[in-house]
Amino acid sequence: MCDFLQRALPESVKLRTSVSCDAWNLFVDRHQLENALLNLVINSRDAIDGTGHIQLEVTNASLGDKTGLALPAGEYVRLAVTDDGAGMPESVKARMFEPFYSTKAEGQGTGLGLSMVFGFVSQSSGCVDVQTKLGEGTTVALYFPRCTQTESRDTQTVRSRASKGGETVLMVEDDADVRLAAIDMLAQLGYKVLSAQDADAALATLQQNADIDLLFTDVVMPGTIRANELARIASAPPYHARVVFASGYTRDIIFHEGRLDEGVVLLKKPYSFDDLARTIRQALDALV
Repeated sequence: MCDFLQRALPESVKLRTSVSCDAWNLFVDRHQLENALLNLVINSRDAIDGTGHIQLEVTNASLGDKTGLALPAGEYVRLAVTDDGAGMPESVKARMFEPFYSTKAEGQGTGLGLSMVFGFVSQSSGCVDVQTKLGEGTTVALYFPRCTQTESRDTQTVRSRASKGGETVLMVEDDADVRLAAIDMLAQLGYKVLSAQDADAALATLQQNADIDLLFTDVVMPGTIRANELARIASAPPYHARVVFASGYTRDIIFHEGRLDEGVVLLKKPYSFDDLARTIRQALDALV
């Protein structure tokens, strides 16, 4: 993920990585883990004013009974993201994993990123440890139980092969971090990806690229053109593109009498890598 994570950072913020050569295996959803690390790196980025560094570290951890962590004694893998940013006061640290809690300005964050990180780690039988000091920075460490099962790649290989394709996807999303993550996932699946930050920019891109196979767009975005209008243009001649909407909630603007327009698919946010792969592939295969 190193190159992808560095692209989410300005040139003034450098990412360093340190991965133990004998790091143990985990048994977790790899794409939820990638999203968790992306969320932590983005929060570290926002905590740095100007030039700074972010350290991503992966180590083994053998824990005893008196660690102060909400974990039983045992063997764990520790993934830690450390920044040399502003740090957090105790009042912010105490609420950082609350859903919809955010210190960012309105419109610059949903307050859901860290709560999803916390939920994912907890569901994976792990825990999150946060160490922070004002003016010096923050370390957020994710602890996951060591997995001693024999590693198998067969299922993942078959599933990925079935989901991949070489078509062109126009991805429209006004949240820069969500857009970057989705572009990366689509690229991993083998699709050629064009992107736009709103429907107006997407329409301009569509008019310049008549060979777009699928429009993948958020439902609610800024701009003069609504998402459903963009979808109708994209699905009509001369484009004939399939359409997949992404939304965290259902809005009337994409429904008519309780039904989606013909050829339109809705993918609920937050979506996993597998959800995205399956939905995009099914929508494209419907062309045949």
